[in-house]
Amino acid sequence: HFLLYIAPAYLAHYWALFLTLALGAVFFILFLRELNIGHWGAFIGSLAYLAGNIHFARDLTLGTALFVFPTLFWILVRIHKSASLRARFLYVSLGGLLIGYAWLMSSYFPTLYLFFAALAFVFFLGSQGFERRKQIFIMLSSLIAIFAIGTAIGSFQLVPAYVITQFSQRSHGFADSAVQDGYAITLRDLSHFFFFTGKRGLDAYLYMGMVPLLLAAAALRSKSSLKKFFFWVFLVSLLISIKASPLFWFVIVKLPVFNLFQGAARFMLVGIFAASVLVGLGANELAALVRGERASVSKKAASFMILGAAL
Repeated sequence: HFLLYIAPAYLAHYWALFLTLALGAVFFILFLRELNIGHWGAFIGSLAYLAGNIHFARDLTLGTALFVFPTLFWILVRIHKSASLRARFLYVSLGGLLIGYAWLMSSYFPTLYLFFAALAFVFFLGSQGFERRKQIFIMLSSLIAIFAIGTAIGSFQLVPAYVITQFSQRSHGFADSAVQDGYAITLRDLSHFFFFTGKRGLDAYLYMGMVPLLLAAAALRSKSSLKKFFFWVFLVSLLISIKASPLFWFVIVKLPVFNLFQGAARFMLVGIFAASVLVGLGANELAALVRGERASVSKKAASFMILGAAL
């Protein structure tokens, strides 16, 4: 809004979008660095995050989601690592402002999806190390407090919006027939993971590119628990998006609240986020191979990547 005082509306919109996406990239790097992924791995993972979400980056509302996702995950890791109550309170307050900003920017379905992705991440973080029950309690209460504060701030936008539109033109939820009407991807659409499509349909949300997918595959050699967690987040998001999938039918058609949104492949907002973490982890693994003494292994890995890209 401040930019509107110094620039035309269209120029203010795109400058705000540029700044929002730039912040999203920065916080994605900070998030990966908190996960002990190296500088290059974090940078490459951040590039993959923006490239894979190119169809979500076309307007400020969805662009806001690309900023809020990595920032909240970074905040949750910082809370997990903080020993003092004061530091946790600071990060919870920051998280509340972040979620409030997301609601006020009308980022409805991404914030809902973010809550459940963050909830899974909270249990993952709480299960690491000693005193697991205590850690899970701290992380879970922090997440609830963040969304409580954020929703209280966003209520100025949420309440009137819900009364007028119930958040969606599909205010009565999806009909079962919607499963057959294109609100999910087909197995054929999976090719768009490799090749960019000019379509603006649901299959367009699958784009990652060949090199990022190969780097994500390289992450599978990691023994880190991070790999397992984000791989399953990616896989579940993908299964929700596929036509005739039981998860699609249950989550998008039958589950309350979720059925108020145009869901399906938009769950790949979560899926591409998880895949981009794997990209950063895979780039980190390859960098370790190159720096190591096993040059023959790194040469083989590079050869397989080149062969995969050629195919």
